[in-house]
Amino acid sequence: MRFSKWKELISTGREVEFTYDGKRYSVTYPDENSKMPAGIYFGEFYKDCQCFQTPEEFMAGAKIGGKLLKDIWKDATDIDIF
Repeated sequence: MRFSKWKELISTGREVEFTYDGKRYSVTYPDENSKMPAGIYFGEFYKDCQCFQTPEEFMAGAKIGGKLLKDIWKDATDIDIF
């Protein structure tokens, strides 16, 4: 999947899971009953997450280990879209 597809997925509220460098990452959204503020949550499973308010913020700022996701996406594997 091309990284450019991300904006469409994020804009439509799709959740995505993938593996990078042997670790599993996800993009999730809190449901209406959650105590978490609305937003796009991105991070390694069961670790601290980055929160973005818009798909544009996500596209410009999502990082893994200080590297922008858009720059390392080509190395992502096991991509699941929900």
